Amino acid sequence: MLVTKKETMQRSAEGIELWNYLTADSGTSLSVAYAELKGAHPESVSPLTDRCYIFIAGEAKVNVGEDTYNVVANDVVYVPKGTKHSLEGIANYFVINNPPYKRGS
Repeated sequence: MLVTKKETMQRSAEGIELWNYLTADSGTSLSVAYAELKGAHPESVSPLTDRCYIFIAGEAKVNVGEDTYNVVANDVVYVPKGTKHSLEGIANYFVINNPPYKRGS
């Protein structure tokens, strides 16, 4: 399966622009989105999915539970489902969810 950026669903959230490449509607066992962080994305919790953030450019501070990480390109941050997390900085990254992202999860 190939998904090009022009086929993605673009959406905005506070502090980020997202392009969903694969979602639960794709029939895949995981989801993939590309994001551009520009400022602060407030604390959130994903109760149903584990998340993996793969940073490809920029710098950010990522809070996961009680831990804080300063990340740069080529760093990976794992967030277990049900864990509070937030991001702040200027960075580009991919986020992978397992099981796949569904709006509201």
